[in-house]
Amino acid sequence: MKNIVIILSFFVTMISFAQNDMRPNPFLKSSIILKNGDSIHGYTRLASSAFDVRFKDSLKQRREKKIKYKEVEKITTYIDPLNPRKFYFKHTDEDKFLHFVELIHTDTINIYNGASNDLNLFYADSGVDRRTGQEWMADSRNLIHINTFNNPNFSETVTLNYQSSYGYFYKNLYAPNFHIEIERIDYFLQKNNRDKLILVGANGNFMYKNFKKSASKYFEDCPSLVEKIFNKEYKLDQLPEVIEYYKSNCN
Repeated sequence: MKNIVIILSFFVTMISFAQNDMRPNPFLKSSIILKNGDSIHGYTRLASSAFDVRFKDSLKQRREKKIKYKEVEKITTYIDPLNPRKFYFKHTDEDKFLHFVELIHTDTINIYNGASNDLNLFYADSGVDRRTGQEWMADSRNLIHINTFNNPNFSETVTLNYQSSYGYFYKNLYAPNFHIEIERIDYFLQKNNRDKLILVGANGNFMYKNFKKSASKYFEDCPSLVEKIFNKEYKLDQLPEVIEYYKSNCN
């Protein structure tokens, strides 16, 4: 019986890898700033993961160049020229490893998004539908509920779409009308451009991080804000408003 379980687990794993291999990971118009200060402009794709960065000077170029992720300071993509997206490899309070994150709100306290699927995060507004056939069929059957996360610094609105069978999805409103699966979206804060990001909440896995507890600890120097968070006057999707309150009343 044990051998059967091992064999079945092996096949499930192989199918999962095969599905990931079938997903298109195209080159996106981008620029990369390296930690040595150099910058390169052209087209970037993430191959097997966010930690497998490939670059071309032009789409006509046949051979792609592999960029070591530890040498990357920032990747900026230009799918929407008015709203370039900025990605980083950052240390967090979660563990000792680097995390692939997107800067979504710039202020005295910055907000970053991470995700359990970093490839889907990177390609979220690329115009490429990366779903497998199975996921496409599931999407066509299930009702999607939308709630909105407003970003006061930029013209776009980030939307979190919940779907019962697959969890949370991330896209911008100017993106095409299909949804890219991200099972969990993490929210990190960064005060005064410190190196380490602090995780204050996550959507898609309600046992993963409690926003009320984590945010209250982060803003513990502002008792009135902590009270509002505990009373649920502020929730995870209102982080920009939380920061504005903190700046106006506590900082």
